[in-house]
Amino acid sequence: MNFRIKYIGNEKNISKFSYVFSGNKISASGSVDKQTTPFAVNFIGISEGYEHEGDKVKLIVKWNGMEEEIELNR
Repeated sequence: MNFRIKYIGNEKNISKFSYVFSGNKISASGSVDKQTTPFAVNFIGISEGYEHEGDKVKLIVKWNGMEEEIELNR
């Protein structure tokens, strides 16, 4: 499983950036304390059983005291 989360918002500095993927088979999370923008988080890893994942995976991203929930479709 490979993914890239790229921040392209208006803030110049990001603190306490975190993400969580949540699915039936997929779960990945991470965080970054401080970043200047724009920036990206890259992940390359093995996800056993990914082919059996449901149609949708939830991604929750938090930064600067804000939160966004995104539903990813296969």
